Amino acid sequence: ISWHKNRIRKMHNIKKNNIIIGIIGPLDPHKGHHTILKVFKNSVSIREKSQLVIVGRGVDEYESRLKKITNEYNIENNVIFTGFLDGDSSKIISEFDLLAMPTVDFEGFGYSMVEAMSVKVPIIASSVGAIPEIIEHKINGVLISPGNLREWKENLEMLISNNEFRKNIALNGYKRIKNNFTAKKMSNEYYNFLLNINE
Repeated sequence: ISWHKNRIRKMHNIKKNNIIIGIIGPLDPHKGHHTILKVFKNSVSIREKSQLVIVGRGVDEYESRLKKITNEYNIENNVIFTGFLDGDSSKIISEFDLLAMPTVDFEGFGYSMVEAMSVKVPIIASSVGAIPEIIEHKINGVLISPGNLREWKENLEMLISNNEFRKNIALNGYKRIKNNFTAKKMSNEYYNFLLNINE
């Protein structure tokens, strides 16, 4: 399915100057969506300058709970649940101004993180699992202690207000992926690894 530029912004009438903070993936408690909802509740600045777009589906019970929390926090005007979206996920991510990964415990390689870096979308993520192996704090992304509301709030406010910083970490992220994680480079490393096992 073809993906048209600014599809999300147009579909949901998001103001031109509002920063789109996106989360993409399954709606699952360990992904930490509730953390970002609390941050929106606690920050007037974030609510005024940004829109949270949550892409994906999950267990109906958890999805309903997130929507209930959104209403209880009176932030329903700032939060959009798109459900599953057809199309190339990297193109969907390219619609975000910022990718958030508020995982509370473990995260593997983080495919959406790599996709964001490959399309020059800056990332703010919990410092869990393999994420710190890819992201260098405030160089090619921003790392937050999992579940730390103060850190999330302060850094999101900083990212939203500092366009130049967002551009810099996005560009550095793009360079890191292109220099270290291309399909050719990764396949060569796997090939060499397997050769060494057989020796």
